[in-house]
Amino acid sequence: MSVAHLSFVRPAPPAARRPSRSAGRRFQIIAAVALLVPTAIGSIGYVQASGYLRAVATTGSDANPGTEAAPWRTIGHALAALTAGDTLVVHGGTYVEHVAAVLHAGTASAPIVVRAASGERPIVKGLLWLTSPTWWTFDGLNVTWDAATDTASQHMVRLFGGSNWTFKNAEVWGAHSYAGILVGQTPSNWRITANCIHDTYASNSTNQDHNIYVNSGLSAGPGSIDHNIMFNAVNGRNIKLGGPSISDTNGTQNVSISYNTLYNANQNVSMSGSSRNNTVDHNILGKSLENHLIYGYSLFGTGNVAAHNVGFLSTKLIDGTNISDGGGNVFPRDPRFDGLGCGGFHPADATSQAYGAYAGGAILPGPIPTPAPTAVAAPTQKAVATPKPAATSVPTVAPKSTLAATPSPAPAADPLAPPVLALDATRPTVKSRTPAAGTRSVVRGVTIRVVISEAVTGVTYRTARLVNLRTGHRVAVRVSYNATTHAVRIDPTFSLRAHTWDRVSLLTGIHDQAGNPLIAATWRFLTR
Repeated sequence: MSVAHLSFVRPAPPAARRPSRSAGRRFQIIAAVALLVPTAIGSIGYVQASGYLRAVATTGSDANPGTEAAPWRTIGHALAALTAGDTLVVHGGTYVEHVAAVLHAGTASAPIVVRAASGERPIVKGLLWLTSPTWWTFDGLNVTWDAATDTASQHMVRLFGGSNWTFKNAEVWGAHSYAGILVGQTPSNWRITANCIHDTYASNSTNQDHNIYVNSGLSAGPGSIDHNIMFNAVNGRNIKLGGPSISDTNGTQNVSISYNTLYNANQNVSMSGSSRNNTVDHNILGKSLENHLIYGYSLFGTGNVAAHNVGFLSTKLIDGTNISDGGGNVFPRDPRFDGLGCGGFHPADATSQAYGAYAGGAILPGPIPTPAPTAVAAPTQKAVATPKPAATSVPTVAPKSTLAATPSPAPAADPLAPPVLALDATRPTVKSRTPAAGTRSVVRGVTIRVVISEAVTGVTYRTARLVNLRTGHRVAVRVSYNATTHAVRIDPTFSLRAHTWDRVSLLTGIHDQAGNPLIAATWRFLTR
């Protein structure tokens, strides 16, 4: 079925969860049923038209046939094996993998579905790179960083190309790279919805590390980022639309950013270059560290509109170039969140309740604990896959969204899931410094030592500076930071000039784990 004629329709707030069926019934029933055929983006149902029902588990083996009784072991192997109409059930546990899969295409009548097993929480610890996901749905596949193997140049989740795909109901967190999620290579009719995406740590140059980065190009079809919670991108944006450089050929187009809750980033939404025809509406945006929540950075593309948003903790809601105020924005307005975290950000303010990820009274539940998997004995010989039946299988209908009308019970402890945190508005401070302010007769080979009141990020030669006040020039230094003792060490590359005042500055580019900027400190000392 051609997708060229599909028009983009913004999805309504996700429906409540349907009761799940038992695993045994899902695998036993093979009666033919009517298909759930999607008509617009966001309406892809769970359809197993003629494909296999597959399974992957941490107790499995890639030599297995991928059935529930003999599941595969790795997600990378499983994804590469799926074809049109297949459904993959991913059992709970941690899969330490760098998944780099070029995917077979599904169709409108036989989409491919990857979903978490009912009540279980699968986690990819590493990278999830997916190429050409056409008519695919990824539901409940959580991803976190693997510090042992991943590097700052690697986007943690990468969705390249494809059409009519959905990534939903996942927690994506802890990236130490350019993005938690990157969307690129001219996708069409795509959707990222009902996720919690957070804590992209400062790892690259200024403003380079984002929760979501969309670099889809100027030939891309429509896409939607909706009903997500995103927080903590203190060296970047919650959502960036644009190319890696500013030019008339780089940009992102036709993206709808709606009904999200975005918090604690340099900018909550940024568009740059030739980005065009993008909309930002019905979001709650707060705590821009650079004081512009929605920002057009060197933006010369047209047709970008921000309307009907709530904003707070910033001096400006819309700033920069070529983003039009479409009206209906409420700014400033404190939504009065109950707390931070994937189970937080519920607005107590009545006006704000019509905006953001919980709009319409729905809530995003906290992480689901992962039960211990049941061991499955390996077969004594390589199993042979059962031929596909001629009859059409009953579709396994999983919930369209994890958004529900009433709060979920408190989740059991999960060592890989961050807790809901109380709001932290306390800024870190300098507790001690050596040499102290105004000290005279300091040795020319001095090492400057500073202790900060709490753990911070962003300590670099850009934010910890030494200036020769006689010349006005910065002194070349090596800067290091001890995360355990919260100590900053500044070592001049060469001996300082004699009988000269030098100034030390620690700047607000240094932040604590909640994104609060350091209270800047400046002092001077005199060399002997």
